[in-house]
Amino acid sequence: MPRPVTVVLLALLLLLPAACGTEEPETSQGLSHAQQRTLLELFALPARHSGEHAGEGASSAPPYRTSTTVNCTPQELMPPIDCPAGGNIYFTVNLMCEGPSLCCGNEPPCRQDTFSIEGLGTTTYNNCTAVSDEGDRMVVNGSLHIGVESETAFTCSGVYDSETVVRITGIPSVQMNGREACPGNVSLEARASLDYEAVTTIKGRVCGVDVNELYADGCVVACGSGSCCQGGSYCSTCGTGCVPEGYVDCCNGKHCPPGTRCTDDGQACML
Repeated sequence: MPRPVTVVLLALLLLLPAACGTEEPETSQGLSHAQQRTLLELFALPARHSGEHAGEGASSAPPYRTSTTVNCTPQELMPPIDCPAGGNIYFTVNLMCEGPSLCCGNEPPCRQDTFSIEGLGTTTYNNCTAVSDEGDRMVVNGSLHIGVESETAFTCSGVYDSETVVRITGIPSVQMNGREACPGNVSLEARASLDYEAVTTIKGRVCGVDVNELYADGCVVACGSGSCCQGGSYCSTCGTGCVPEGYVDCCNGKHCPPGTRCTDDGQACML
């Protein structure tokens, strides 16, 4: 049965790219392009940061330890965020968690298991401040309604991928140099995916303009060769490819589970 948890969820997301993200030099609200970009980057920060942690709900309990269950404790995974020039962003969300089924402990084991979160609540900007390249001080305050949906799929070796969707609506206060700069309703959706790479897309309407932005934050696990590995794995140190965390690298694209080792030719596993 799903279980509710009230927590501070950094929640995956962005809280309003109130940056009025258009490519025009100015908007009807009088924000320059530099001011827009400062706000957009400020409000995209939570979504991008949450994407980095999206898989941790499952990876915190390695699936090959079949006696371990996954806790729904996103307050540990997604704490409040400090804003660049002062203030913070935090979330209070009533969560429902489901999974995993622990089918990796079956005989025979399943191919993968899942862990999901759903929640509703509020996200609060507390004097969240950033300063633009032009020296303008942007400050955001206020609480908005938030909805969260997240699902992580992981193999029985612990390699995972996840997608998190956050929707927010409300009317925050956005001030530039002490004056209200971005009045009106905010309606946004942030979608963070995490597999080999971390990517966050944001779309909606803020400051009276449509917003549609993509943030590609690079490899989830970066290898020296420039390639990426999936969450829950590490780069081979003596060959190419990726190895699940806790597994032994046989150096030829193969790996052995915990408690075993590779044979001398690296083609099989042995106790």
